[in-house]
Amino acid sequence: RTATGPGAHAHAVRCLAMAARGAVHQLVTASEDGRICLWDPRALDTPLDVADLRPPRNAPGAFGAAGMRPSGSLAPSAIALASDEAAGFLVGTQEGWVCTVGSTGGSGVAVDAVVATHGGPVTSVDCHSAPTRGGTLSASASAGLRLSSAVDWSIRVWHSSAPTAPVATVAVDVGCGCVADARWSPYNP
Repeated sequence: RTATGPGAHAHAVRCLAMAARGAVHQLVTASEDGRICLWDPRALDTPLDVADLRPPRNAPGAFGAAGMRPSGSLAPSAIALASDEAAGFLVGTQEGWVCTVGSTGGSGVAVDAVVATHGGPVTSVDCHSAPTRGGTLSASASAGLRLSSAVDWSIRVWHSSAPTAPVATVAVDVGCGCVADARWSPYNP
């Protein structure tokens, strides 16, 4: 077990993602208490940046006030990095929200907006990053597509330019159980 410095995670890490933007690689981790850490993979003893994930003031409540943690932080359950955004990523939460999160210029990370809501904890989020190969969508139209799934038996497809209106919602038969994961196909997007 690696000893961590001040400001690192004090609770269990629920999700992680590797960001490779150019020659710079960073590891993004999120723990149950809403803490997000950005790490240099070559030096995992101290995080580069630390922030607590808190909802914006105007965030809708998928579960209402009862779904919020006492500290007011959000509990992350999924992370996806968008290749078309320089420093941002998506976070799915146990409260049923999908949030866009961005860097605040070296002073931390902050929720930019709640872009989609589900009726239960979000199990996965994914950003469309594969170029289209003769499909019905152009590369520019598919670049902003986002995908989220949740334990409310739904999968939502939405576009980053109009995040509050899903492009499509697929309801899975209740007898099948919840949707555990959903991803874009890298070969047939």
